[in-house]
Amino acid sequence: MLKLFLNGEPISIEAPISIQHFIVEKKYSANAFAVAVNETFIPRRQYGDILLNEHDRIEIVSAMQGG
Repeated sequence: MLKLFLNGEPISIEAPISIQHFIVEKKYSANAFAVAVNETFIPRRQYGDILLNEHDRIEIVSAMQGG
């Protein structure tokens, strides 16, 4: 098991997986979010290319409207 942090909370995954696979697994279906890994913004086109590894810190932030 690999230990990661998702939005500051510890989680575990079975093996290194791509950001794309992680997003599908966690059921993030809306396109209105941004992903950063270890404080680096990841462009959507790279989600399938980047693997998550032990101790990575993933931030998934949804867009919000407000006034």
